[in-house]
Amino acid sequence: MKVQLLLSWSLLLGSSHAQESFNREVERRVFERVDGFMNGPATVNNLLEGFRQNGAIHPELNVSDRDVYAAIAYSLRNEFNFDWIYYSTEDGAFMGYNSDVTGIYREPKNAGYRKDDPEMKMYYNTCVDQFSGEMENCTLKPGLEYIQCVDGCELELCESKTASGNGTQQPCAEQDTECQKEQIWCPRYEILTATEEDTPDKGFVPWTFHCHTENGDFSQQPQAILKTDGTFGNCVYADDQTLVDRDISGDFAACGDAECNIFVGGYRSFNYDPRFRPWYTVTKQLQKPNWSPPYPFFDNLDLGITYSLPFYTRDEQNRKAFRGMFSVDYKFEGINEFLVSSYGAGANGFANGTNAYVVIYETAAPHYIIASSTGRPASSLVLEADQETPCPKELASGENSGCVVKRVAMENLTGQPDDDILRSSYLQQVAEGHPGDLVSATLSGPTGTQAFVSQSTIYSREDSEGLEWNILVIFPVERSTTDSVTKEEPLFGIVCVIASLGFLLCLIMLISFYWKRKERSVILTDWRFTCAFLLGCALLNLSSFALLGPNTEELCVLRRWSWHFLFAVALSPLFVKTYRLHRLVGTQNQNPSIISNPQAVAMTLPIVLIQAVILTVFTIVDPPTPEDIIELDEGVVSHRVECTTQNNAFTITVLSYESGLVLVGCILAFVTRNMDSGFGQAKELLFCVYNIALIGVVICIITFTMDIDVLGTNVLFAIGTFCGTVFSSAVFVLPRLFQEAQRQPALKRARGSPQGAPTKSNKPKLRSVNFSEDVGIIAPYSHDEEPGRTETGWSVIGLDEDNGGGTAGLKRASSVIHDEHEVWTMADSEADFQPPSNGETTETISDTTTTSPPEQSTTPSSFAPSSGASIMNC
Repeated sequence: MKVQLLLSWSLLLGSSHAQESFNREVERRVFERVDGFMNGPATVNNLLEGFRQNGAIHPELNVSDRDVYAAIAYSLRNEFNFDWIYYSTEDGAFMGYNSDVTGIYREPKNAGYRKDDPEMKMYYNTCVDQFSGEMENCTLKPGLEYIQCVDGCELELCESKTASGNGTQQPCAEQDTECQKEQIWCPRYEILTATEEDTPDKGFVPWTFHCHTENGDFSQQPQAILKTDGTFGNCVYADDQTLVDRDISGDFAACGDAECNIFVGGYRSFNYDPRFRPWYTVTKQLQKPNWSPPYPFFDNLDLGITYSLPFYTRDEQNRKAFRGMFSVDYKFEGINEFLVSSYGAGANGFANGTNAYVVIYETAAPHYIIASSTGRPASSLVLEADQETPCPKELASGENSGCVVKRVAMENLTGQPDDDILRSSYLQQVAEGHPGDLVSATLSGPTGTQAFVSQSTIYSREDSEGLEWNILVIFPVERSTTDSVTKEEPLFGIVCVIASLGFLLCLIMLISFYWKRKERSVILTDWRFTCAFLLGCALLNLSSFALLGPNTEELCVLRRWSWHFLFAVALSPLFVKTYRLHRLVGTQNQNPSIISNPQAVAMTLPIVLIQAVILTVFTIVDPPTPEDIIELDEGVVSHRVECTTQNNAFTITVLSYESGLVLVGCILAFVTRNMDSGFGQAKELLFCVYNIALIGVVICIITFTMDIDVLGTNVLFAIGTFCGTVFSSAVFVLPRLFQEAQRQPALKRARGSPQGAPTKSNKPKLRSVNFSEDVGIIAPYSHDEEPGRTETGWSVIGLDEDNGGGTAGLKRASSVIHDEHEVWTMADSEADFQPPSNGETTETISDTTTTSPPEQSTTPSSFAPSSGASIMNC
C-alpha cells in the first residue's frame, strides 16, 4: 500500500502544468501608447498658444495672418501625423490641415445673409460641385443652423461651468479687480434654424477644401500639388480628371486691405460653421482644455475625437474675451492601426508573437467600441432611413447626406473575425464588474471549447471630465490538462486499470466467499453481511470511474454522491454484523440476544440514510459546480476548471460523519477483542478501520500540503480507494478461506477411518438447526464450568428446548447447510465416537481434538444432552 502511494505521488508531482504567461507588458504598452496619442494634441496646442502669446502668430489670429499660422500648423501636422490640426474663432473663421493633404479654410463671416447683401454677396457664388467643378450658389437649405449677431456681437459674460455651477457668471464688484481680470466674456449671438420661407433668399459662407503644395500653400498649379502617396500631380475634382481652375478675386477678409483669390485650389464646398459643432460648444462652456466625446467628423463621417484649447484676448476695457480655440482631431483609425500593427493576428500569426487581443471601449454604457487589434471598425455608415443598409459611397460625406454614423456597442459585436472572442470576454468582465483582476471566459465553437483570460484597465485624463475608456487585454489560454482525467492523459488508463482491478479483486473475493458459504468457518462470520461489505467495496472501486472526464455539473454531483454514499453502504453491514455477533455471544454483564436477519438489515439503514440526507441537503443548498479557476503566479497564468462549492460546510460535515464511522469501527473492534476468533473478527475489523484511516490521513496530508493539481488528486483518490477496499476485503476473506482449506483435508481423513466413517445405511437422518433462531447461546468456553477440560478456544452451543434441542447420543458438529437458511447441522451418530485407551474420551470435531475429563467419558451416553444440554464444537 505504501509503495503504491509513493508511486502515485511521483506520478502526480510529475504531471504537466498547462500554464501561460499573462503578458502585462502588453497592457502597459497599450496604455502608454494611448496616453501618448492623447498627449500629442495637448503638446501641439500648447505650442500654438505659445506662438500666439509671444507674437509669432497674431494674438487675435486674424485671417489676414493665416499664412503664418498655416506654415506652423502644417509643419506640426506632418511631425505629429494628426488627422486634423486647425483653429476656429468666435467670428466663424476656420483654418487648418487634415491627413488627406488637404487645406481647409472658412472666412470669418456669418451665414444667413441675404443674397443681395452688398457686403456678403461675393460669397454667394463661390460654391463648387466637387465632381464636375461647376460653380454653384451657396444657398442656405431649410433646417440648417446659422449664426446671427445680437447687438452687433457685443461682449457679455460667458455661460460657463467653471464659475458657480452651470450658468452665467456673476458680475464682480467694482473694486474686485482680480475677479474682473479673470471673468470671461463672449460675443453675443444666437443660433437660428433656416425655414422654408426665407431660405431661397439666404446664403452661407462656404467651408472650402484646397489642394496645396509640399509647403502647405494653397495652390492649383499643375504638377506641384502634393498627393496622399507623397508624389506630386495636378489639383483635380472628385472625378480625378477635371482640373481645378478657380480664379475668384475679391476683397475677402484674408486679403487684408487688398483683393486676392482665397479660393485658389478649392475643389469642394460645405456649409459648415464651427461655432455650433459639439466640440466647440462644449469647450466654450467649459472654458478649459478638454477632449470631446467621440463623434462623426463632418467631412467624411469618420468617427473621431477632438482636443481643444481655448485662447483669449484683451479688449479696450481689459476684459478677458474668449476668442476661439486651437483643436486637434484624432480618428479612431489611428489607434486602430497601432493596435492592429502591434497585436493584430495575420496570416503569419499574431504580431510580435504576443497572442494578445486588445480592445478599447467607453466605460459609460452602452460601452461603444473605440478601437481593437482585430481591425474591426468602431462604426459604420448606414442610411438614415434604414440603418441596416450601408451608405452608398457617393453619399458618405457631410451632413444631410442621408447617411448617419452607427456606432458599435461591445455587446453587439458580430460579423467580424474574432468578434465573438472580444464579446465573450467583455460580457464576463461586465458580469464581474470589471474587477481589475484576471477574468476568464470560455467560447464554444466547432473545434471545442476555448478559454481566454482578460484584464481591464481604465484610461482617463485629468484634462477631460468625460473621457474614460476601458483597455481590455485578452489572452487565449490553453485549458489545463491537469484539472481532469481525460482520454488524452496517460493517467486516464492508469485510473481505469486501478478501478477495474480493484473491482475485480473485490468481486473475486465476494464470489469465493459466497461459494464457501456452507462451510463452518464462513458461516461463523455471518457470511451474508460480509458479502454485502465485499459488494460495497467492489462498487466503491467503480466510483473511481466517475473521476474520469471533464468537470461538468453532472459529473461534479456524481463524484460527490458515488464515493461518499457507497462508503456508507460498504461499512454499514460490516458494523452491523460485528455488533450482531457481539450480542449473540453476550458478555458477563449482558445476556446474549438474537438479532434476526431482517432486524440486522434494518440496523444498516440509519448509517446509509444519514449519509444520503447529508448528500441530498448539500446537493440542494450548495451543489458542486464547475468553476473556472484563474491563477497568476509571477506572470504565469494557469486556467483550470474545478468542481467547487460556496464554502467548506459539506467537506467539514461529511468528513466529520465518516470519521465518526471509522471511530465506531474502532469501538466495535475494541468491544469484541475478547470474542472467540471463530465468531468475532476484532483483529480484522481493527485492521480495516486502521487501513481506511491511514489512507484517508495520507490523502488529506498530500492534498492539503503538497502542490498537487486536480488530476493528481483524482488519481491519488483512485489509488487510495483501491488500497482501502482490496486490503480491507482481503483481511476478512483470505484467512477464512485459508482456514477452510486446511480443515477440509483433516475432515476427509477423519471420515475415511474404518471406525469413524459412516455408511449410507447407518448414517442417521440429519436435523437442521437455524442459526438465527435455534441457537440459543454462543458464548466463550469457561474452564470454571469444567476445570479439567483442555483449552481449545471453542465455544459451547446450547440448543433451545422449544426447537427440539434434545438429541440422542453424542453428536459431532460439522458445518453443513441443507436449506436456504444459515444453519448448523448436528451430524454423524454416536458410533462416530471412540473412547481413547487411556480412559479419557476424545470428541472429534472437524480437525480439532478436544480432551474431556475421565469422569465424563465413562459412557457415550454421558455426552447425550437432554433438552437444553450443550455439546462441544469448534
